[in-house]
Amino acid sequence: MEVKEYCKLSVIIPIYNEEKTLSKVVNAVQRVELPLAKEIVIVDDASTDSTRQVIEQFPDKNFVKIFHDKNQGKGAALRSGFARATGDVILIQDADLEYNPAEYPKLLKPILDGKADVVYGSRFIGSDAHRVLYFWHMVGNRLLTLFSNTCSNLNLTDMETCYKVFKKDVIGRIELEENRFGIEPEMTAKIARLAQDQEIAIYEVGISYFGRTYSEGKKIGIKDAFRAAWCIWKYNTTTTAKIIKYVTHGGIVALSQFLLMVLLVQGASLTTAYELNVANILSIEGALLIAFLLHSTLTWHVRFISIQKVIKSLLEFHLVTSISILTRIGSFYFLNFLGLNYILNLTIGIIAAVLINYFGYEKIVFNGEREKQEPFMEPILRRMRIRRVLQEIRKKPKSALLDVGCGFNHAFLSAIGPYIGSGTGIDFKVQEKKSANISTIQARLDKKLPFENATFDTVTMLAVLEHLDHPLAITREITRVLKPGGKLILTVPGKRAKPVLEFLSFKLGIVNRAEIEDHKKYYDLEELKELIRQIDPLEIIEHRHFQFGMNNFCIIQKK
Repeated sequence: MEVKEYCKLSVIIPIYNEEKTLSKVVNAVQRVELPLAKEIVIVDDASTDSTRQVIEQFPDKNFVKIFHDKNQGKGAALRSGFARATGDVILIQDADLEYNPAEYPKLLKPILDGKADVVYGSRFIGSDAHRVLYFWHMVGNRLLTLFSNTCSNLNLTDMETCYKVFKKDVIGRIELEENRFGIEPEMTAKIARLAQDQEIAIYEVGISYFGRTYSEGKKIGIKDAFRAAWCIWKYNTTTTAKIIKYVTHGGIVALSQFLLMVLLVQGASLTTAYELNVANILSIEGALLIAFLLHSTLTWHVRFISIQKVIKSLLEFHLVTSISILTRIGSFYFLNFLGLNYILNLTIGIIAAVLINYFGYEKIVFNGEREKQEPFMEPILRRMRIRRVLQEIRKKPKSALLDVGCGFNHAFLSAIGPYIGSGTGIDFKVQEKKSANISTIQARLDKKLPFENATFDTVTMLAVLEHLDHPLAITREITRVLKPGGKLILTVPGKRAKPVLEFLSFKLGIVNRAEIEDHKKYYDLEELKELIRQIDPLEIIEHRHFQFGMNNFCIIQKK
């Protein structure tokens, strides 16, 4: 992991009625010597004692003071603090003196050494002092940590610890929802998902612990333990958690169908052969709706943004389930025909149905990433453009090429790298980088291009011109940086492409809708000629249509 220079630590202190201990905690935080600046973010969650007055006595420098009008809970206070924190690293500190700020260097070391993205301070490892208090609290903490680890596939020893330290960008990548103490298991669940998906590193260090009694002001209770268990079940979406919840919810669904069938037969007196078939169908549909509710809200934790999304997912859910049922029926008949024992046959069918349902729900029905993925026609159209242009690029190998509007993943440059001497991509979306013969520059296209005159042998502008408000200005700039005799290779959709692209994007969703909505103009040959005529050194030396006649392909030469 790369060692990064960190400048500031933000210490988030959520408070509710801590007038007796707040000043001591703040003083302890200020006394800690660290190799980075400190910012103390205090969030008063509508205290009813004199906590607010204590906070107002602190200076404004290096302090952020937030006051809630209504008591909302620790989770809400932390969200407010995270939103206002400006440090590179964020640390959570309770105001009740149970945790010692003198241990900040120990907590920060794995991050400052470049080893960790997240650090937990564990009360159950290490040799530091621990106050001896409630046995059943310890048992509860360990059981909740075990349950959390089972679902998150982490091996933490203290999930409920206050001391959690994060790089700022890590906490910025998770959306927190819980208002009370459920924030602890929720954070752990969502950090575990980041660890699975993005390979962030989580460390634990042993800390001391000076717990309080209830008479001294301890607030957490048995209902918070049950809420924590619920949050562990609700928010964990690692592969391990989804499999556990999928199997558990499947059992609940099977039981619900049985109960619904009994209710319809005995409660509604559906007893004839016809009525029993109707009852079976109704119980299956009822169980499917229960399955959809459980899997969408808990197994995959989907947040639907519209009723249309709910209906679409519900239809896909029925489709996947129908496929699994038909597969089970078909496989049973086929394997039975082959003479396979009916118990083994039934087992194979059930396993096949369970797997089809799981992967269908995972990859199709509840796949939130599917909405973010590129519509499937986009890479096809892009490859067609690249193949067409590559034929021309190969005619002049080892040339210096500029790709205007290269896109965030500069796919064209990556494809033609072996055929050119050097390639430069420019786009306001792209990340700046440099490799052996390819470099990318982040810049707007409505400004002067950051290159000397007559720098490039070839300039490409593929599916970019239609997005520009001032096409003449960028074409003049391309002419300036193009060498005499150099070529501009241009692709742009023609007028007849407009209704087709709008249908493919707006109605079918297989072309990027945002891209099509951003089109400013569609060009025919005469309009392209008129544009080029306004720039004296340029002339169109080749024009043809491609992509089923929908796109213009032009080669324009600088005299």
